[in-house]
Amino acid sequence: MAAAGRGASIGPPPEPDGTRAQPPDTTPFGGVRDQLTAYPRPQRMPGVDEHARSERATTLAARLDEAAAALISVVANIEPDRWRRIPAPGVWSIGKDAEHVIEAAGYHQWIVRLTIGQRVPSRRPVLERRQLTTDLSPQQAAALLGRRSDEGIELLLGLTVEQLDLPTRPPRARSQALAETIERVLIGHYDTHRSDIEAKCRTRSGHRGTTP
Repeated sequence: MAAAGRGASIGPPPEPDGTRAQPPDTTPFGGVRDQLTAYPRPQRMPGVDEHARSERATTLAARLDEAAAALISVVANIEPDRWRRIPAPGVWSIGKDAEHVIEAAGYHQWIVRLTIGQRVPSRRPVLERRQLTTDLSPQQAAALLGRRSDEGIELLLGLTVEQLDLPTRPPRARSQALAETIERVLIGHYDTHRSDIEAKCRTRSGHRGTTP
């Protein structure tokens, strides 16, 4: 299934180049840029037969690409003042929403890796929620979203039918299967925050909040 997304190829991931760095074992994730170096670039998952790949995995990868494309198209064109504006006391700025999606995507990919038995940091990634703004520019955030999403797409493309049927770890409500967690949590999170950002962009000029 071809994605109507950012032009990423939804097909078999590239062959490994013979090298494979090991991810850290016990070090928790730090900020957004630290998260992006916590794992090597995704490569073909060892032991995965191409014919064992799930059509649903391809569909989920395409859905992630589409959700990322929609979010990036909104984020990349936001004016700096609007990007930093705090709509109301205690409410995230648009920039913070975007930064949070990058961080959370790393956490959600950690869930996928943990569930299928890959080696991951023993502590779950920490998501920073107290800051209302971000140091990232719209262009930087768009680039990081693209990179994080590419990693997620490659990860999803390597999943088999059996892996998608595994109960999610850490355990979720109703013993949710991994495929459902990917659809509702990983992909759904992009859509949720895109809607939040679009709503903040529609805020009337008389209710602009404050800009740090």
